[in-house]
Amino acid sequence: MIYNVQQQQYADDTQLYVAVTPTEPKDQSCLVALQTWFCQNGMALNPDKSDAILIGTAQRAYSYSSLTSVNVAGTIVQLASHAH
Repeated sequence: MIYNVQQQQYADDTQLYVAVTPTEPKDQSCLVALQTWFCQNGMALNPDKSDAILIGTAQRAYSYSSLTSVNVAGTIVQLASHAH
């Protein structure tokens, strides 16, 4: 499956941008595939250093009001108002 992930890298930090749709906001198969890829390539995601934010218009954000967290490498990461 293709997830259309956009990324930016700064030194040892990586930011991933994943588009989600209101019909499947809880579908986190992209994060599972990403974790699998990291493991297969000898790398690890660090949930303690992970942030999750939702970017969009107020109307679009309202359609995601039930989405409050994402699962990163087996750890629940709450949505934040900004990235660190």
